[in-house]
Amino acid sequence: MNVKFTINGVEIEQVSEFKCLGRYIQEADNDIVAVWANIQKARKRWGQFSRILTREGANIKHMKTFYITIVQSVLLYGSESWTLTENQWSLIAAFHNQCARSITRRWARQNEDGTWHWPSISETLRIAGLDPIHQYVTKRRATIFPFIEDRAVYEKCLNTTWNPSTAHKVVWWE
Repeated sequence: MNVKFTINGVEIEQVSEFKCLGRYIQEADNDIVAVWANIQKARKRWGQFSRILTREGANIKHMKTFYITIVQSVLLYGSESWTLTENQWSLIAAFHNQCARSITRRWARQNEDGTWHWPSISETLRIAGLDPIHQYVTKRRATIFPFIEDRAVYEKCLNTTWNPSTAHKVVWWE
C-alpha cells in the first residue's frame, strides 16, 4: 500500500528508519538497527576505557565498575522496550562476554598441539563479578514497569480485548 502524507499540501518524505532521541526506529518494527548501533557505540567506549585502565594497571574490580557504569549503559540504552530475537540476544551476549574476557584477561589460547583452549564463560563472568547480560536487561525492564503501571494508558491496555476482525487491517506503517 502506497500512502502519502501531506502537511499543508506538501508531501512528507517517507523513510524506513529514523533516529529519535538517540535510538533507531524501523518501519519493520525490528530492533536490530538499535541493537547494532548500541554495540558499536559500546565497543568504542570500551576500547577507549579498557586501553587506559589496562595501561594504568587497574584491577578487575575497577575495570568492572567502568564497564557497568559507562559501557553497559550505552550498550543497553533503550533495551527496556526491545523485542529481541535469539540472534540479537547472541550479539549482545557476545559483546558482554568479550568485555568480561578483557576484564579478566582470560583469552582463548592455542595449545602446543594446535588445538585451542577457551576458558569457560561462566567462570570468566564469575571472576569478573558480572552476571549474564540477560539479567541486566531483565533488571532494567523491572525498573521501568512500576513507572508504566501507574499510568492510565496501562490500565487501558490491560482492558483492551483482541478483535480478530482487525487482524488484517491495513495500517499506515506497513
